[in-house]
Amino acid sequence: MSENGHRVSSPRRGQRTRRPRADLRYLASTDRQSRPSPTDAGPLRILAMIGSPVALATALMFYFGWIRTRAEAQAFGYDTSVTGMSVQDFVMKSITVLYVPLLVPLLAALLLVWLHHRIIGVARRRAGFRDSLLWYANSLTMSWTIWTALGIILLILVPSLRLFTIPVALTLALLCAIYGDQLRRNLNARQRMPSSVRALILVALALVVFWDTERIAGAVGRAYAAQITSNPKQLMAVTVYSPQSLDITVPGVIVTKLSGRDSAYLYRYDGLRLLQASGGNYFLISQGWDASHRRVIVIPATSNFRVELSR
Repeated sequence: MSENGHRVSSPRRGQRTRRPRADLRYLASTDRQSRPSPTDAGPLRILAMIGSPVALATALMFYFGWIRTRAEAQAFGYDTSVTGMSVQDFVMKSITVLYVPLLVPLLAALLLVWLHHRIIGVARRRAGFRDSLLWYANSLTMSWTIWTALGIILLILVPSLRLFTIPVALTLALLCAIYGDQLRRNLNARQRMPSSVRALILVALALVVFWDTERIAGAVGRAYAAQITSNPKQLMAVTVYSPQSLDITVPGVIVTKLSGRDSAYLYRYDGLRLLQASGGNYFLISQGWDASHRRVIVIPATSNFRVELSR
């Protein structure tokens, strides 16, 4: 008897139980095999998760390296399009640009996270401190007006900081707004920023950080060029041998006419410094660099010339 009162017949002794057909068992087994397992797409999912950030990071490093190289080239009086630099060259140029901007905010974020947890812990134990912290959170959320006004004032009073004033002021304003809202959420306050507004602020913050890094890349390029032009002798010395006159009339370059009939080179040029080697060319400047006559000498890396490097 079953629980609902119906009689359930059991197979009699000697009576065979009916088994499912072989073709039905085959269809069931193939159906189970055709269902995708959660681990089947694992490698593809992992490649997609890793490949996209790597591609994005490479693109950003290429862009910031290009910004730095363009600033350097403009300081020396030429354009990056003639350098023939590869993607790897631009990526390598961006390492010095991104190292400090990534390390300093990371260390600051670790310190702030530690302080944040300590503050929230104290606020949950003390009601008076919680009320004061809520007031500060609301003030931080609305402090974007103060940062904007401060940025405009600095832009007018300190023109030398015009490249950094607006992006830095916007970055601080957005960070204060986000952190103020995060404090209110951790304190379970009723007044919170809508999720759509919070998402828009995060997108704006990402764009402003990109703007900040671009400014830093340009500043690094100009600073490097200023360091080189102030003392070109810190670069590697270059001596160029040529079978014919190159008509290099740059201050600081010494031309020596070589004697000897069997010599493959008739002219030697001293007083040059190696600025860059890329695209199958040597980019040289004079050790007596003159800012009023900015000239970069390009020597192809071919067998027609002999280039000697020394310190």
